[in-house]
Amino acid sequence: MTNKRGFTLIEMMIAVAILGILAAIAYPSYQQYVARSRVGEAKAEMFALAQELEQRYSNTGSFAGVRCDASAVGGCAVPGNGTAYFQVGYIASGASYWVRASGLTGYLAMAGGEGQAACNFLSISQTGERIVGAAGNFTANTITASGGVTGTPYSGDKASNCWDK
Repeated sequence: MTNKRGFTLIEMMIAVAILGILAAIAYPSYQQYVARSRVGEAKAEMFALAQELEQRYSNTGSFAGVRCDASAVGGCAVPGNGTAYFQVGYIASGASYWVRASGLTGYLAMAGGEGQAACNFLSISQTGERIVGAAGNFTANTITASGGVTGTPYSGDKASNCWDK
């Protein structure tokens, strides 16, 4: 009698099926994790831009010359090299401004979770107010006389769901 070693075809098929099931479960979670990390990068760029705006206004009394002016250049791509996933920019009127990140490829909505279309953009004001919204085009939004942003902003739970991810 010979001693055979190795795996049978059925054992290999079972192993491949188990790996396929694990991959089907893990890959969507991985994609959401990557999306959330990119949202974090966009938020970091937003806060850096807000700090730059505050410093410029304190020093000169205006926001002129600050990078990523959405009304002049349409904002800045984030990340600055490679594939851009967000556009970050600001709009200003008098002493008021809004800094906003708009998802270029749906990463804000993906990171917000299932059905979070309200996460298509994140905005922060000079007072620290944080909102999210479903509108996509940043340059179409303007600061209103009351200091708000036109469009469809959401606050409360919807905003927390997007900002806290």
